[in-house]
Amino acid sequence: MTKTVTIPVKFPSSISSLWEEIGRLAVSESDWALFDPAQRHFLENASNSRFRNRFYHQFSIPKKSGGERTITAPTGYLKGVQKALSLLLSSIYKAPDCVNGFTIGHNVRTNADVHIGKNYIFNVDLKDFFPSITAQAVRKVLVSKGVSDEVAHYISIVCTITTNGDDLPKDVLAQGSPASPILSNMVCEKMDRNLEYLARKYGLTYSRYADDMTFSSMHSVYSKNGTFLKDLREVISRYGFTINEQKTRLQKRGSRQEVTGIIVSDKTNVCRKYIKNLRAEIFQMAMFGFSKRQYRSVRGKVAFVGMVRGKDDELYRKLRNRICSIRTLPQGLIEGCH
Repeated sequence: MTKTVTIPVKFPSSISSLWEEIGRLAVSESDWALFDPAQRHFLENASNSRFRNRFYHQFSIPKKSGGERTITAPTGYLKGVQKALSLLLSSIYKAPDCVNGFTIGHNVRTNADVHIGKNYIFNVDLKDFFPSITAQAVRKVLVSKGVSDEVAHYISIVCTITTNGDDLPKDVLAQGSPASPILSNMVCEKMDRNLEYLARKYGLTYSRYADDMTFSSMHSVYSKNGTFLKDLREVISRYGFTINEQKTRLQKRGSRQEVTGIIVSDKTNVCRKYIKNLRAEIFQMAMFGFSKRQYRSVRGKVAFVGMVRGKDDELYRKLRNRICSIRTLPQGLIEGCH
């Protein structure tokens, strides 16, 4: 989630003033105290793709749907610069109400809330979301927000990674960069406005959480050869994105309707399998001990239940009390356990 920052009187108009602002935010807001004489060398050379790519590392995490997702995360100076730029960019961008990912006061719960009780819920996933957003698209949207060409060019390069494209290497947003969320929302702003208009035209409700788009309604306009899907594909392709057809699905009332991992059939809820697995994990921790990492992970899962079902929910209170109580058990914390 993007932090709030004090809105500057004027967005930095030169590279030197941008460097000063990056330094101020990196230290005061990002808790990044790595600035030393070497940072000037980094900032001056960060536009060189070979130099910049040395500050990324790749790793994989499992997907809920199976398979693995490759994360390309920045390190060191580059991570601090991107975190600072993310904070700085939040002063010139306010997300539309339909956008719930990476915005203050919005989350998966608010993304799901607007689709409760609908007869039809249509989920659309965008393929290769961050890598579909180029440095050129970033530069263009920054200039449209009043950022100078020089500063917009520098930000677009520092916040992207050079990959081997279909024909030539290209600079795209990295999945793992702290600046990618807000930049992706900024680039998608016009598309979101168009999709809001499209939803109103067909009497639908629209929301987006990162690459996950949802349309819902009391009536059906989702036939494969219908005009809505034709118009939807046209808007999405116009902005350089592609629908992941394998993840597109229509959910009808009477079946389990889900939006960004939250059940919305009659009220927001988590699925039974999630609760069953969570209880089993807490039981295993109580019996055999746990690591700090596992404890934080399970506390996060319990907090998710509270966010979805409400902090006064009885099930949430029981899970919260249970996870808090096992911290003091004799078998306790097992350091080094994974």
